[in-house]
Amino acid sequence: MLRRTREHPRLSRDGRRDRRDIRVELGPARDATARLPRRRPGGRRRPARPAVGGTPDRREGRRLCGPLGRRRRAARRGPRAPARGAAAPLRPARRDLRQDAGAVLARRRRRARHGAPRAPGQARIRRRARRRLLHLGRHREPGGARRRGRTGRPRRARGTEEADVSGRIAHIDDLERFPIEGQDGLTWRPVRRYFDIRAFGVNAYTAEEAGQRVVEEHREQDGHEELYVVVSGRATFMVDGEEHDAPAGTLVHCPPGTLRGAIAAEPKTTVLGIGAKPGEVFQPSGWEWTFAGNSLLTQGKEDEARAEFQAGLEAYPGAWQGHYNLACAEAKLGNSDAALEQLELAAEIDRAAVAKWALEDEDLDSLRGDPRFLAITGQSETDGTGS
Repeated sequence: MLRRTREHPRLSRDGRRDRRDIRVELGPARDATARLPRRRPGGRRRPARPAVGGTPDRREGRRLCGPLGRRRRAARRGPRAPARGAAAPLRPARRDLRQDAGAVLARRRRRARHGAPRAPGQARIRRRARRRLLHLGRHREPGGARRRGRTGRPRRARGTEEADVSGRIAHIDDLERFPIEGQDGLTWRPVRRYFDIRAFGVNAYTAEEAGQRVVEEHREQDGHEELYVVVSGRATFMVDGEEHDAPAGTLVHCPPGTLRGAIAAEPKTTVLGIGAKPGEVFQPSGWEWTFAGNSLLTQGKEDEARAEFQAGLEAYPGAWQGHYNLACAEAKLGNSDAALEQLELAAEIDRAAVAKWALEDEDLDSLRGDPRFLAITGQSETDGTGS
Protein backbone atom coordinates (compact mmCIF):
# COMPACT_ATOMS: atom_id res chain seq x y z
CA MET A 1 0.00 0.00 0.00
CA LEU A 2 1.07 3.66 -0.44
CA ARG A 3 2.70 5.25 2.54
CA ARG A 4 1.06 8.30 3.99
CA THR A 5 2.58 11.76 4.16
CA ARG A 6 5.24 12.27 6.85
CA GLU A 7 5.59 8.47 7.29
CA HIS A 8 8.30 8.20 4.71
CA PRO A 9 11.83 8.30 6.01
CA ARG A 10 12.94 10.88 3.42
CA LEU A 11 10.78 14.02 3.40
CA SER A 12 11.55 17.62 2.44
CA ARG A 13 10.88 20.63 4.64
CA ASP A 14 7.55 21.45 3.06
CA GLY A 15 6.25 17.96 3.65
CA ARG A 16 6.63 16.85 0.06
CA ARG A 17 8.01 13.47 -0.89
CA ASP A 18 10.35 12.53 -3.62
CA ARG A 19 8.97 10.55 -6.51
CA ARG A 20 11.80 8.02 -6.13
CA ASP A 21 10.72 7.18 -2.58
CA ILE A 22 7.26 5.91 -3.49
CA ARG A 23 6.90 2.20 -2.62
CA VAL A 24 4.19 -0.23 -3.56
CA GLU A 25 3.49 -3.17 -1.35
CA LEU A 26 1.75 -6.04 -3.01
CA GLY A 27 -0.71 -8.01 -0.98
CA PRO A 28 -4.21 -9.35 -1.00
CA ALA A 29 -6.64 -6.71 -2.17
CA ARG A 30 -9.31 -5.59 0.15
CA ASP A 31 -12.87 -6.21 -0.72
CA ALA A 32 -14.12 -2.82 -1.79
CA THR A 33 -17.67 -3.87 -2.46
CA ALA A 34 -18.51 -3.59 1.23
CA ARG A 35 -17.55 0.10 1.21
CA LEU A 36 -19.81 0.99 -1.71
CA PRO A 37 -23.12 2.66 -0.91
CA ARG A 38 -26.15 0.62 -1.63
CA ARG A 39 -28.35 1.80 -4.45
CA ARG A 40 -31.72 2.98 -3.32
CA PRO A 41 -34.78 1.55 -5.05
CA GLY A 42 -35.70 3.71 -7.99
CA GLY A 43 -32.53 5.75 -7.76
CA ARG A 44 -30.96 6.93 -10.97
CA ARG A 45 -27.51 7.77 -9.73
CA ARG A 46 -24.87 5.35 -10.78
CA PRO A 47 -22.56 4.31 -7.92
CA ALA A 48 -18.95 5.39 -8.24
CA ARG A 49 -16.39 2.82 -9.26
CA PRO A 50 -14.06 1.67 -6.50
CA ALA A 51 -10.70 3.36 -6.46
CA VAL A 52 -8.91 0.31 -5.12
CA GLY A 53 -10.29 -3.19 -5.19
CA GLY A 54 -10.54 -6.39 -7.07
CA THR A 55 -7.88 -8.86 -7.88
CA PRO A 56 -4.59 -7.17 -8.66
CA ASP A 57 -3.26 -7.64 -12.14
CA ARG A 58 0.06 -9.40 -11.76
CA ARG A 59 0.93 -9.57 -15.42
CA GLU A 60 4.53 -8.90 -16.25
CA GLY A 61 5.39 -5.45 -17.42
CA ARG A 62 2.65 -3.74 -15.37
CA ARG A 63 3.77 -0.95 -13.09
CA LEU A 64 2.28 1.95 -11.22
CA CYS A 65 2.12 5.18 -13.19
CA GLY A 66 4.30 7.95 -11.88
CA PRO A 67 2.67 10.86 -10.06
CA LEU A 68 1.71 13.90 -12.09
CA GLY A 69 4.15 16.77 -11.69
CA ARG A 70 3.28 20.47 -11.56
CA ARG A 71 2.74 22.39 -14.78
CA ARG A 72 5.54 24.51 -16.15
CA ARG A 73 5.31 28.09 -14.97
CA ALA A 74 4.61 30.89 -17.42
CA ALA A 75 7.45 33.11 -18.55
CA ARG A 76 8.39 36.25 -16.59
CA ARG A 77 6.93 34.92 -13.36
CA GLY A 78 8.88 34.91 -10.11
CA PRO A 79 9.85 31.72 -8.36
CA ARG A 80 7.42 30.05 -5.99
CA ALA A 81 7.69 31.00 -2.36
CA PRO A 82 9.78 28.47 -0.45
CA ALA A 83 7.18 28.17 2.31
CA ARG A 84 3.81 29.46 3.22
CA GLY A 85 3.77 32.96 4.63
CA ALA A 86 7.08 33.93 3.00
CA ALA A 87 7.21 37.33 1.23
CA ALA A 88 7.25 37.32 -2.58
CA PRO A 89 10.46 38.55 -4.21
CA LEU A 90 10.46 42.11 -5.53
CA ARG A 91 10.76 42.69 -9.24
CA PRO A 92 13.86 44.47 -10.37
CA ALA A 93 13.35 47.97 -11.80
CA ARG A 94 13.27 48.24 -15.57
CA ARG A 95 16.16 49.90 -17.25
CA ASP A 96 15.92 52.35 -20.12
CA LEU A 97 16.37 50.91 -23.57
CA ARG A 98 17.81 54.10 -25.02
CA GLN A 99 21.48 54.70 -24.62
CA ASP A 100 21.07 58.47 -24.34
CA ALA A 101 19.04 58.25 -21.17
CA GLY A 102 19.75 61.89 -20.38
CA ALA A 103 17.34 63.10 -23.11
CA VAL A 104 14.32 60.96 -22.35
CA LEU A 105 11.49 61.46 -24.84
CA ALA A 106 7.85 61.56 -24.00
CA ARG A 107 5.66 58.70 -25.12
CA ARG A 108 4.75 58.92 -28.84
CA ARG A 109 6.33 62.38 -29.07
CA ARG A 110 9.38 63.80 -30.77
CA ARG A 111 10.08 66.33 -28.08
CA ALA A 112 11.44 66.03 -24.58
CA ARG A 113 8.81 65.29 -22.01
CA HIS A 114 8.03 67.63 -19.16
CA GLY A 115 9.26 66.90 -15.68
CA ALA A 116 12.52 66.09 -14.02
CA PRO A 117 14.75 63.54 -15.78
CA ARG A 118 15.03 60.10 -14.29
CA ALA A 119 18.34 58.36 -13.82
CA PRO A 120 18.91 55.07 -15.67
CA GLY A 121 17.72 52.08 -13.69
CA GLN A 122 15.76 54.18 -11.21
CA ALA A 123 12.49 52.66 -10.11
CA ARG A 124 9.36 54.55 -11.00
CA ILE A 125 5.78 54.48 -9.84
CA ARG A 126 3.31 53.33 -12.39
CA ARG A 127 -0.24 54.49 -12.39
CA ARG A 128 -2.79 52.07 -11.13
CA ALA A 129 -4.99 50.07 -13.45
CA ARG A 130 -8.47 51.28 -14.19
CA ARG A 131 -11.09 50.18 -11.72
CA ARG A 132 -13.98 50.86 -14.08
CA LEU A 133 -14.88 50.11 -17.67
CA LEU A 134 -14.67 52.67 -20.43
CA HIS A 135 -17.97 54.29 -21.26
CA LEU A 136 -19.28 53.23 -24.64
CA GLY A 137 -20.87 55.56 -27.16
CA ARG A 138 -24.02 55.08 -29.17
CA HIS A 139 -22.36 52.73 -31.64
CA ARG A 140 -20.59 50.68 -28.91
CA GLU A 141 -17.26 52.44 -29.20
CA PRO A 142 -15.28 54.16 -26.44
CA GLY A 143 -16.66 57.62 -25.87
CA GLY A 144 -13.18 59.08 -25.59
CA ALA A 145 -12.53 58.45 -29.27
CA ARG A 146 -15.02 61.13 -30.25
CA ARG A 147 -13.33 63.74 -28.10
CA ARG A 148 -10.14 63.50 -30.11
CA GLY A 149 -11.76 64.95 -33.25
CA ARG A 150 -11.36 68.61 -34.11
CA THR A 151 -14.29 70.93 -33.73
CA GLY A 152 -16.25 71.23 -36.95
CA ARG A 153 -14.38 68.40 -38.62
CA PRO A 154 -16.52 66.74 -41.33
CA ARG A 155 -17.36 63.15 -40.49
CA ARG A 156 -16.53 61.46 -43.79
CA ALA A 157 -13.92 59.03 -45.05
CA ARG A 158 -10.56 60.33 -46.14
CA GLY A 159 -10.20 60.92 -49.86
CA THR A 160 -13.93 61.46 -50.43
CA GLU A 161 -15.38 64.74 -51.61
CA GLU A 162 -18.44 66.18 -50.00
CA ALA A 163 -21.30 66.83 -52.42
CA ASP A 164 -22.17 70.49 -52.86
CA VAL A 165 -25.93 70.84 -52.56
CA SER A 166 -25.94 74.62 -52.69
CA GLY A 167 -28.10 75.75 -55.62
CA ARG A 168 -29.53 72.23 -56.10
CA ILE A 169 -32.87 72.89 -54.42
CA ALA A 170 -35.31 75.45 -55.78
CA HIS A 171 -39.02 76.17 -56.02
CA ILE A 172 -40.68 76.62 -59.38
CA ASP A 173 -41.85 80.10 -58.41
CA ASP A 174 -38.21 81.10 -57.78
CA LEU A 175 -37.15 80.36 -61.38
CA GLU A 176 -37.02 83.00 -64.12
CA ARG A 177 -40.24 83.87 -65.90
CA PHE A 178 -40.21 84.12 -69.69
CA PRO A 179 -43.65 85.09 -71.09
CA ILE A 180 -43.84 83.88 -74.69
CA GLU A 181 -45.49 86.31 -77.12
CA GLY A 182 -48.24 84.92 -79.32
CA GLN A 183 -48.78 81.75 -77.25
CA ASP A 184 -51.96 82.68 -75.36
CA GLY A 185 -50.21 83.63 -72.11
CA LEU A 186 -47.70 80.77 -72.07
CA THR A 187 -44.98 81.36 -69.44
CA TRP A 188 -41.81 79.31 -69.57
CA ARG A 189 -39.80 78.41 -66.46
CA PRO A 190 -36.34 77.05 -67.48
CA VAL A 191 -35.65 74.16 -65.13
CA ARG A 192 -32.87 72.52 -67.15
CA ARG A 193 -30.95 75.77 -67.57
CA TYR A 194 -31.20 76.56 -63.88
CA PHE A 195 -29.70 73.25 -62.74
CA ASP A 196 -27.55 72.78 -65.87
CA ILE A 197 -29.00 69.31 -66.45
CA ARG A 198 -27.24 67.53 -69.33
CA ALA A 199 -28.92 64.11 -69.28
CA PHE A 200 -32.48 65.03 -70.29
CA GLY A 201 -34.68 68.02 -71.01
CA VAL A 202 -37.01 69.31 -68.31
CA ASN A 203 -38.96 72.58 -68.13
CA ALA A 204 -42.00 73.99 -66.36
CA TYR A 205 -44.89 76.05 -67.70
CA THR A 206 -47.18 78.11 -65.48
CA ALA A 207 -50.47 79.92 -65.93
CA GLU A 208 -51.69 82.60 -63.52
CA GLU A 209 -55.27 82.54 -64.85
CA ALA A 210 -57.57 79.89 -66.25
CA GLY A 211 -57.65 79.76 -70.04
CA GLN A 212 -53.93 80.46 -70.49
CA ARG A 213 -51.81 77.94 -72.32
CA VAL A 214 -49.45 75.73 -70.35
CA VAL A 215 -48.25 73.53 -73.24
CA GLU A 216 -47.95 74.95 -76.74
CA GLU A 217 -49.59 72.94 -79.47
CA HIS A 218 -46.85 71.18 -81.38
CA ARG A 219 -45.65 67.86 -82.71
CA GLU A 220 -42.11 66.57 -82.14
CA GLN A 221 -40.67 65.71 -85.54
CA ASP A 222 -37.17 64.59 -84.48
CA GLY A 223 -38.25 61.52 -82.52
CA HIS A 224 -38.32 63.12 -79.07
CA GLU A 225 -40.41 61.40 -76.39
CA GLU A 226 -42.02 63.55 -73.71
CA LEU A 227 -43.84 63.14 -70.41
CA TYR A 228 -45.96 65.89 -68.83
CA VAL A 229 -46.75 66.09 -65.12
CA VAL A 230 -49.47 68.36 -63.76
CA VAL A 231 -47.85 69.71 -60.60
CA SER A 232 -50.61 72.02 -59.40
CA GLY A 233 -54.02 73.23 -60.52
CA ARG A 234 -55.86 71.52 -63.39
CA ALA A 235 -55.24 71.42 -67.12
CA THR A 236 -57.08 70.25 -70.23
CA PHE A 237 -54.86 68.28 -72.61
CA MET A 238 -55.49 67.75 -76.30
CA VAL A 239 -53.61 64.65 -77.47
CA ASP A 240 -54.09 63.77 -81.15
CA GLY A 241 -57.47 65.48 -81.16
CA GLU A 242 -58.76 63.86 -77.93
CA GLU A 243 -59.51 65.98 -74.87
CA HIS A 244 -58.38 64.79 -71.44
CA ASP A 245 -59.02 66.32 -68.04
CA ALA A 246 -55.78 66.42 -66.04
CA PRO A 247 -55.97 67.43 -62.36
CA ALA A 248 -52.87 67.75 -60.18
CA GLY A 249 -50.85 64.54 -60.20
CA THR A 250 -51.82 63.49 -63.75
CA LEU A 251 -49.15 62.04 -66.06
CA VAL A 252 -49.48 62.46 -69.84
CA HIS A 253 -47.10 60.45 -72.04
CA CYS A 254 -46.55 61.57 -75.64
CA PRO A 255 -44.64 59.22 -77.96
CA PRO A 256 -42.68 60.74 -80.87
CA GLY A 257 -44.92 62.37 -83.47
CA THR A 258 -47.87 62.94 -81.11
CA LEU A 259 -49.73 66.24 -81.50
CA ARG A 260 -50.19 67.70 -78.06
CA GLY A 261 -51.23 70.90 -76.26
CA ALA A 262 -52.73 71.96 -72.92
CA ILE A 263 -54.69 74.89 -71.47
CA ALA A 264 -55.06 75.72 -67.78
CA ALA A 265 -58.51 74.94 -66.38
CA GLU A 266 -57.77 76.55 -63.00
CA PRO A 267 -55.63 79.48 -61.85
CA LYS A 268 -52.09 78.76 -60.63
CA THR A 269 -51.68 75.75 -62.89
CA THR A 270 -48.17 74.36 -63.38
CA VAL A 271 -47.14 71.61 -65.81
CA LEU A 272 -43.70 69.99 -65.86
CA GLY A 273 -42.39 68.63 -69.16
CA ILE A 274 -39.62 65.98 -69.38
CA GLY A 275 -38.25 64.63 -72.64
CA ALA A 276 -35.34 63.27 -74.67
CA LYS A 277 -34.65 61.34 -77.84
CA PRO A 278 -34.44 57.57 -77.27
CA GLY A 279 -31.13 55.96 -78.14
CA GLU A 280 -29.11 59.18 -78.44
CA VAL A 281 -27.03 61.30 -76.10
CA PHE A 282 -29.09 64.26 -74.95
CA GLN A 283 -28.30 67.68 -76.38
CA PRO A 284 -30.09 70.84 -75.22
CA SER A 285 -32.49 72.07 -77.88
CA GLY A 286 -31.87 75.40 -79.59
CA TRP A 287 -35.42 76.60 -78.91
CA GLU A 288 -34.37 77.37 -75.31
CA TRP A 289 -32.24 80.33 -76.45
CA THR A 290 -34.98 81.35 -78.91
CA PHE A 291 -37.65 81.39 -76.18
CA ALA A 292 -35.41 83.36 -73.82
CA GLY A 293 -34.31 85.83 -76.51
CA ASN A 294 -37.83 86.55 -77.82
CA SER A 295 -39.18 86.97 -74.28
CA LEU A 296 -36.41 89.39 -73.32
CA LEU A 297 -36.94 91.29 -76.55
CA THR A 298 -40.63 91.68 -75.76
CA GLN A 299 -39.72 93.00 -72.31
CA GLY A 300 -37.46 95.64 -73.87
CA LYS A 301 -34.16 94.04 -72.81
CA GLU A 302 -32.34 94.29 -76.16
CA ASP A 303 -28.80 93.59 -74.96
CA GLU A 304 -29.85 90.55 -72.97
CA ALA A 305 -31.89 89.29 -75.92
CA ARG A 306 -28.89 89.55 -78.29
CA ALA A 307 -26.78 87.70 -75.74
CA GLU A 308 -29.28 84.83 -75.73
CA PHE A 309 -29.33 84.60 -79.52
CA GLN A 310 -25.53 84.67 -79.65
CA ALA A 311 -25.37 81.90 -77.07
CA GLY A 312 -27.64 79.81 -79.29
CA LEU A 313 -25.35 80.40 -82.27
CA GLU A 314 -22.33 79.28 -80.28
CA ALA A 315 -24.13 76.15 -79.12
CA TYR A 316 -25.27 75.23 -82.67
CA PRO A 317 -23.00 77.00 -85.17
CA GLY A 318 -24.15 74.82 -88.07
CA ALA A 319 -27.90 75.38 -87.62
CA TRP A 320 -29.71 77.93 -89.80
CA GLN A 321 -32.39 78.57 -87.15
CA GLY A 322 -30.02 80.58 -84.93
CA HIS A 323 -29.17 83.07 -87.67
CA TYR A 324 -32.79 83.24 -88.77
CA ASN A 325 -34.08 84.04 -85.28
CA LEU A 326 -31.44 86.72 -84.78
CA ALA A 327 -32.41 88.23 -88.16
CA CYS A 328 -36.04 88.42 -87.00
CA ALA A 329 -34.96 90.15 -83.78
CA GLU A 330 -32.84 92.73 -85.63
CA ALA A 331 -35.68 93.40 -88.08
CA LYS A 332 -38.11 94.07 -85.23
CA LEU A 333 -35.61 96.49 -83.70
CA GLY A 334 -35.26 98.35 -87.05
CA ASN A 335 -31.72 97.16 -87.86
CA SER A 336 -32.24 96.18 -91.53
CA ASP A 337 -28.59 95.70 -92.45
CA ALA A 338 -27.91 93.46 -89.48
CA ALA A 339 -31.11 91.51 -90.17
CA LEU A 340 -30.26 90.93 -93.85
CA GLU A 341 -26.72 89.89 -92.94
CA GLN A 342 -28.00 87.20 -90.56
CA LEU A 343 -30.63 86.13 -93.09
CA GLU A 344 -27.96 85.60 -95.75
CA LEU A 345 -25.90 83.50 -93.32
CA ALA A 346 -28.96 81.35 -92.66
CA ALA A 347 -29.62 80.98 -96.41
CA GLU A 348 -26.05 79.74 -96.95
CA ILE A 349 -26.82 76.81 -94.66
CA ASP A 350 -30.33 75.94 -95.93
CA ARG A 351 -31.72 78.33 -98.58
CA ALA A 352 -34.91 76.38 -99.23
CA ALA A 353 -35.95 76.34 -95.58
CA VAL A 354 -35.13 80.04 -95.12
CA ALA A 355 -37.08 81.08 -98.23
CA LYS A 356 -40.12 79.07 -97.11
CA TRP A 357 -40.26 80.60 -93.62
CA ALA A 358 -39.28 84.13 -94.64
CA LEU A 359 -42.14 84.54 -97.10
CA GLU A 360 -44.77 84.22 -94.35
CA ASP A 361 -42.96 85.58 -91.27
CA GLU A 362 -44.43 88.87 -90.05
CA ASP A 363 -41.24 89.75 -88.18
CA LEU A 364 -39.53 90.32 -91.57
CA ASP A 365 -42.15 92.65 -93.07
CA SER A 366 -39.74 95.61 -92.93
CA LEU A 367 -37.34 93.77 -95.30
CA ARG A 368 -39.67 92.66 -98.07
CA GLY A 369 -38.89 95.53 -100.43
CA ASP A 370 -35.12 95.12 -100.18
CA PRO A 371 -33.44 93.49 -103.21
CA ARG A 372 -31.31 91.30 -100.99
CA PHE A 373 -34.40 89.93 -99.27
CA LEU A 374 -35.95 89.22 -102.66
CA ALA A 375 -32.79 87.44 -103.73
CA ILE A 376 -32.80 85.27 -100.62
CA THR A 377 -36.45 84.29 -101.05
CA GLY A 378 -36.09 83.79 -104.86
CA GLN A 379 -38.46 86.62 -105.90
CA SER A 380 -36.03 88.88 -107.79
CA GLU A 381 -36.39 87.15 -111.17
CA THR A 382 -40.20 87.16 -110.98
CA ASP A 383 -40.25 90.86 -110.15
CA GLY A 384 -37.89 91.65 -113.05
CA THR A 385 -39.91 89.83 -115.67
CA GLY A 386 -43.17 91.34 -114.44
CA SER A 387 -41.89 94.89 -114.79
